[in-house]
Amino acid sequence: MKRILVPTDFSKCAGKAMSYALEIALHTKAEILCLHSISPYEGVDVDGSGLLWVREYQEAKAKTLNTWVKKFKRDARFKELNITTKCNIGFTVTDIKESAKSFNADLIVMGTTGATGVGGMLFGSVAGGVISATTTPTFLVPVSAKFDILNNFALATDFQNQCSKESIEVMNDLLNAHKQSTLKVVHVLPEKAKNPPTQKEKDMQQKMKGINLEFTYMHDENVPRAINNFLDVSKTKVLCVISHHHGYLHKLFKGSTTKKLAFQAHTPMLVLFD
Repeated sequence: MKRILVPTDFSKCAGKAMSYALEIALHTKAEILCLHSISPYEGVDVDGSGLLWVREYQEAKAKTLNTWVKKFKRDARFKELNITTKCNIGFTVTDIKESAKSFNADLIVMGTTGATGVGGMLFGSVAGGVISATTTPTFLVPVSAKFDILNNFALATDFQNQCSKESIEVMNDLLNAHKQSTLKVVHVLPEKAKNPPTQKEKDMQQKMKGINLEFTYMHDENVPRAINNFLDVSKTKVLCVISHHHGYLHKLFKGSTTKKLAFQAHTPMLVLFD
């Protein structure tokens, strides 16, 4: 892992994501780009007043961003890390997607409060928008999360799609950063369904060479509920999921398990792509 993108709105939630990203960078030697996106309508009144001061407003926000970063670099452990900043005018989700692409980011680390209250829904919608728009592995960090080198990982899978090579490399780097040698794999089936053939396990193990996989099967009609129960029982601290870019009708009528988990997550969630 060489590059990490950290979007920020200067909130406590974003600060927690930055702290987590710094810990990851410390163990992977990755450089960090901190991004702040200014809405095209931010600071502009209904009558259009304020448009003449857009550049000054952007410069002020850029200074705020630099000051925000300096606060984290006061920690002696992070002084040698390569951290740059970028302050753009643009819509948040699109800006994050395009910045990740231009920066050639291996990982996006961003905060999420879950779907608790109006503020949670607002930021949750940004997180949901990002994982719908990008194919860059994205690490969602709830405000209650704390980096621990002993945090264990679990991957929730439906066996329908496999991670891309890039996603597997990122997951492997994160496992190493947390000193983990085993990845728990959980698959949720309908209550009366039989466990999938062992060939699927072999195929996944072949795809993820170098990572020791430990398989668990759960039977429940409600996938998010089953996964959250598994997290509690197994004391798993980081959840990994594979996001499938389904068509519009699937999203409209069935929704996205990944988004549902992102909205209600109490543990960090690494969103990978196939």
